[in-house]
Amino acid sequence: MDNGEPIEITRRGRVIAHLTPAAGSKAGKVKKPDIMKRLREIYGDYVMPAEEAKAILDYNKGNW
Repeated sequence: MDNGEPIEITRRGRVIAHLTPAAGSKAGKVKKPDIMKRLREIYGDYVMPAEEAKAILDYNKGNW
């Protein structure tokens, strides 16, 4: 399905439906965003110290 190929849907071994790409649709790879690049642009090379991360986690646990 990622490359626009048709798919058969079966129930108990019998084909009950066919899925095909829409007419005029472009088949091919979808460009995925570079998440790590975006994070580096926003935060740079900052790495949160373990103590600070633990303090945030402890604070968010609350008094439940």
